[in-house]
Amino acid sequence: MRSAKWLLVMAVVSVIALGACGGSDDKGDSKALTKDELIEKGDAICDDYDTATREIEFPDLPAGGQLDDLDDDQLEALSKYIGENIKVFSNQLDDLDALVPPSDLEKDWDALIDDLEEMKSAFEAGHAAVDDRDQEAFDSFDAEIAKLGSAASAKAEDLGFETCGQ
Repeated sequence: MRSAKWLLVMAVVSVIALGACGGSDDKGDSKALTKDELIEKGDAICDDYDTATREIEFPDLPAGGQLDDLDDDQLEALSKYIGENIKVFSNQLDDLDALVPPSDLEKDWDALIDDLEEMKSAFEAGHAAVDDRDQEAFDSFDAEIAKLGSAASAKAEDLGFETCGQ
């Protein structure tokens, strides 16, 4: 049975993995995209990773949302689930990072990528919390991902993304 807390945590993990958009300063000689091209390519990338994230099997967890309530197999399944979402998120971020925003969006793009990098770190901390059975760190991860995810989604929407940012 899935409790509301587990569903919330896993929904946040999945939403963040699907709704990220970003970029960086290391673009080499790539030509800047127009805003419309950036949105089209970025949303296509997010759509592809949305599909990949939905294919990750949600573990069967008991009600309660406490790591101490999980047996070793359930902890392993939760760790695997979060780890697979981190891989999807990281790959998506890499693909999006290869896009070059137009110069007038660069400041907003950089702010978004900063949030996404913080999210990746928070995912990794949450993954470690599960592996360490550290409930306090896991609860902190839950709150941090929700906060960062909301901020990144708002920035993506402000930039004009439709799939990214949902």
